[in-house]
This record gives sequence, C-alpha cells and structure tokens, in this order.
Amino acid sequence: MKTIVIIGIGNVALKYLDQALHRQGYTPIVLGRRAALCKAMAPYVSGLQWYDVDPEDERAVYDEIRLHPARYEAVSAITTLYDERFPQVVRLGQCFGWQTPPPCLAQLSAKRQVQAWVPEYSPPTLSFQAGEIDTLDLSALAQWGKQVVAKPALASGGLGAAHLPTRHLHTHLRTHLAALQGAAGNEWLLQQALTGRLLSFEGYVADGEVHGLGISSRSRLGLTEVANRYPVGEHVPEAVRDLGWGCIRALAQRSGLRFGYFHCEFIQANGRPWLIDANAGRIGGATMLEQIACAHGVNTADLLAHVLLLPLLGSAAPCPLDAAPARAPAPTLGIWYGSPVVARLEQLDVPAPQCCHTQFAVEGHTVPAIGTSDHAWVGQLSGDADTVLQTIKGITLLTDQGRLKPAYNLS
Repeated sequence: MKTIVIIGIGNVALKYLDQALHRQGYTPIVLGRRAALCKAMAPYVSGLQWYDVDPEDERAVYDEIRLHPARYEAVSAITTLYDERFPQVVRLGQCFGWQTPPPCLAQLSAKRQVQAWVPEYSPPTLSFQAGEIDTLDLSALAQWGKQVVAKPALASGGLGAAHLPTRHLHTHLRTHLAALQGAAGNEWLLQQALTGRLLSFEGYVADGEVHGLGISSRSRLGLTEVANRYPVGEHVPEAVRDLGWGCIRALAQRSGLRFGYFHCEFIQANGRPWLIDANAGRIGGATMLEQIACAHGVNTADLLAHVLLLPLLGSAAPCPLDAAPARAPAPTLGIWYGSPVVARLEQLDVPAPQCCHTQFAVEGHTVPAIGTSDHAWVGQLSGDADTVLQTIKGITLLTDQGRLKPAYNLS
C-alpha cells in the first residue's frame, strides 16, 4: 500500500482521513502537533501514523523526514489541505523525490500573485514588505475609504488580518505588525475594505475545466467566520454568480491550474463580487467538507479522498460526485461557535448531537474571544438547519469564567 504524507489538515477532515485514503489503497502519515488536538479527536488519530512536529517549522519537518528514513520508505506523495502550505509541500517533494500537487498551487497560495492574475476581479490592493512601512506612500489610500484591510500575503483563517483607519495609517500599521512579532510573515497586503455579503464559490477544476458545485454564504462576528449556509446560489443575483464563476475560470486559465478543488471567497459589494481569497487546491475549511457531502448526498470520506487525490492523480482520481443522486442539493447549515470572552476552557458539554460536531479548542488552554480570527473557534456543527439549531442550544462551555453559552451569529 502506498503512503501519502499530509502536512496541514483541519479537525473536520482529520475525522475522515484514515477511511478516505485506505479506501483508495493509500496509508496516510500526518505531520503535526498532537498538543494542538483536543481529547475528542483522540479516537480519530489513535490508529494513524502521526509524527509530532511543528508544520510551521520547515527545518524541523525536513529533519524529521531526513533523520528517520525508515518511516518514509513507502511514501509516494506529499500534500496538504492548507493552501499556505503548498509552497512547503512542493519544496519537500522536490527534495525527497515525492510526487506533489502542481507547482501552480504554490503560486496560487500567494495573494499578491492571485491579484496580479485577475486584477479586474480584485479590490484595489497595495503589496509591501514588513520592513518597508516607513518608506511607503500611503497618501492615495484615503480615497479607498475610512478603513483598509491589512493581511498577510500568505496565510488563511484571518491570521494577522485587521481593519485599520486610513488616518495615521503608518502608525496603525507599525503598531499592528509589531504586535504580531513576525508571526504572520514578511509579505503583506493593504486592500480596500469592502462592506457586503461574504460568498464562497465551491468546486473543483478537472482537465482545466471548472466544475462549480455551489455557493456558500458566510456570517461573521468581527474577524471570525461563525456560520455558513450551503448552497445559496438561488439567492445570489445572476449577474453576481456569472462574474464569480467567470473570475474562477479566468484564474484557472491564467495560472495553469488543471486539477484541484477551490474555495474562492468574494465580497458582494456595489452590485458585483470582489475576490479576496482564492483558496485553490483544497476544499473549504471548517465544516465545508461535511456540508458539501451532505448537500450532494455523497459519502464524506469519499469526497475527502477526491479532494486529496485530484491534484496528485488528475482525472484518475475517483469522483464520488459523478454518482451523486440526481436531485437538487439539500440546504445545510454550519455553525462555528466560540467563547464570548477570553477564557480557559475546562470542558465542553455537548448533548448527544444528531448532526456532525467537531471540537477545536483544547481543554486547559485559553481561547480568545470570538471576533479575533478563525483561531477563536471552540467547536463546529453541521447538518440540516433545524437539527443544528436545536443542538447548539444545548452546548455549554465550562470555563474559568463560569458556564458560557456558545457565541455565534447567523445574520
């Protein structure tokens, strides 16, 4: 049985990983931090080959593989479900002679490159290096409005992102980057802050052809995405749908992407969609894997196998969606809840759920207040809306700040 190294995978996908790859004749090896997993994830990882290493420390990952060749002698490929990891995956594959996803996915992980490929679909953007702040001419950015979005050029989940006032922008920018202490990298973007509906176009590219599955509508509290409805295409204006799919076709053609999933995020503003994140090479994070499988009536593990193998095997990767029931996709809801305040999580009290539930926060660790980033998630639910809404009512966070109800927003 062939082996695939996985470096970068979320808790939802991790629940299905072993089953997904074994059905296709592969064994996974996961490189990651076991300490980042809560107790509820133990049953899903106990049977996996898991080697404890920080994925963000590329030298440590390289040394783990180099110093333990017997562990990796059956490896044929390496991949990821985090788009910011594609450059690292490609480098490691080249170093150890393993198959990797196409190099264009490494380029697509860079927001500056995506903006250069599809400028007509992107908000006004300024790229810069962290060390260039004092020499940047930011005078024209006042024309963008009262605020701009500062975000790392290679990151996801809202890590390091912030809305900053255009007045005294140099000062605000220096303060923001200094507080991060380099945690979000050296490459940055300033982008016009758009107010509107957050939409995600979900699908995959096969033989260079875009296969659109549907559109998600997301809710936020501050910088944390807290809910997702899928599919919602019938509630999106036709002109917005056409422009969004047109953007993805243009991006695939101009980047040379021939095989891989996408989860392209847009803000619908001023009557049109604006691309803010391409998220190419992977399915949407959080509960998107479960929601798409549920909506289209396919097995979640089989869908994950297609997501992982499509960039590696191309059209030879089995696609469960080809055999999906001939019906309209069923509506689904995902709720990604957190804590209303900064608190140390002692225990998560969840009634026996009738829908999918995944815990993210680790017991004994401090969780940030909802609204700071997607790293503020405590847990996630997905399934049909009525069942999800009934389940969330019974969840309680036991913390050092007392018993707290989950924080989320559906508007």
